[in-house]
Amino acid sequence: MEPYLFAAWGGRVPHRPVEDIAFAVARFFQRGRSCHNYYMYFGGTNFGRTSGGPLYTTSYDYDAPIDEYGLLSQPKWGHLKDLHATVKLCEPALVALYSPQYIELGAYQEAHIYGQNARAEGINVNQSITGSLCVAFLANIDEYKAASVTFMGQTYNFPTWSVSILPDCRTTVFNSAEVHPMENISDDQVRAQTWIKTVKFDLPPTPDFSLPQSLVSVLFFFLILEIIETQFPNRSFMFNDPSSGRSAVVTVPTVVIASSTDDEEGGYLARMNEGD
Repeated sequence: MEPYLFAAWGGRVPHRPVEDIAFAVARFFQRGRSCHNYYMYFGGTNFGRTSGGPLYTTSYDYDAPIDEYGLLSQPKWGHLKDLHATVKLCEPALVALYSPQYIELGAYQEAHIYGQNARAEGINVNQSITGSLCVAFLANIDEYKAASVTFMGQTYNFPTWSVSILPDCRTTVFNSAEVHPMENISDDQVRAQTWIKTVKFDLPPTPDFSLPQSLVSVLFFFLILEIIETQFPNRSFMFNDPSSGRSAVVTVPTVVIASSTDDEEGGYLARMNEGD
C-alpha cells in the first residue's frame, strides 16, 4: 500500500488523512487479505540531493506515521497502532477461514464474518453466532451519510466511510473514522552528548627497512654492472649462417661479470676482457 505522494519543489506537502488510511487497511483485512505493507511507514531524507524523478524534493517523508527525523506523527501513528493491535487480536479467527462470510446490511453497508460457524447456511443477522472464534468487520462505504444497522441482535452506528472491527462479533473495539486525541511529544532542544571511546584503533606496524643479505648482494651487483657499462665501450660481433644466408649482429659489453662462488656467499668476481 502506498498511502502517500511525492513532494515537488515549490508545491504543497501531500497529506492523506489517517481516517482514510485506516479505512483502506481495515477493508484490506475485511475482504480476506492476509499480508499488508506500507510505503512509507518511516520517512527519510536523501541528503545527497538526488531523487528518483524530476522536481522531487530530497525529503521522502510523505506524511508518514514516523517522520524523517524519527519523531512520531500523531494522531496518525497512534491510530494505526490501535488498528494493528486490533487486527492482531483477531488473528486466530482470521486464519481459521480461507475467506469470510459476506452479509449485505444495506445499500452501502456490509459485514464480513470470520469464525468457526460463520459458514452456516441461512445465517440470521438478528441472532448471535455461537462459537469460540468469531470476528466481524462492519463497513459503511457511503462517503456522504452515516448509517445505523442491526447486526446479531444489536444496533451499530457507523460514521461515513468507515470500518468497525468486532473481535467477538459483539463489541466494537476499533472504528477507522474515530480518531482519539493524541499529543505530539517532541523535544526541540539538543541535549549535550558525551563521547565515550569504545573503539580501539591499532596503528599500522612500523615498516622494517633492514634488507636481507641476498637483496643487498643483488643491488650491489647491478650497481657495479651499471658503473662498468658506462666506463667501458661495447663490442659488436657478426654471425653468418651459410646454409640460410642469414646474419645477425650482437653487441655486448667488454666486461664479463661472474656470479658469486659457492664458497664466498655475497661476493662477486669481475673480470674485464680488454683483449680479443
